[in-house]
Amino acid sequence: MSVARAREARCVPAAKSSWPATRAGRSGPGNLFQATANDLTLRGFRGSSYLHLLSEMQREVAGWLRQGRLRYRETVTEGLHNAPAALAGVLSGATIGKSLVRI
Repeated sequence: MSVARAREARCVPAAKSSWPATRAGRSGPGNLFQATANDLTLRGFRGSSYLHLLSEMQREVAGWLRQGRLRYRETVTEGLHNAPAALAGVLSGATIGKSLVRI
């Protein structure tokens, strides 16, 4: 018998808008029965639980950036006058990665 395995890490404030509202009007992950039926592991986390590792992470990630081992994508909007449109893009999900407004 083949068993599917999956793991999801979700930081709720960033991802909450992608959760549908339930019948009771509360938001949360949909169809938890499927998670159980497929032996999925769901684990929430808070960045503040790992503050003791912050300086170590900053040193390690800075090295990865300098070496070109860590790549990232970002959306850059030109001009302060375009800031409202940039915010609308963030809220609608039209942006990729970090969103910046260059002034």
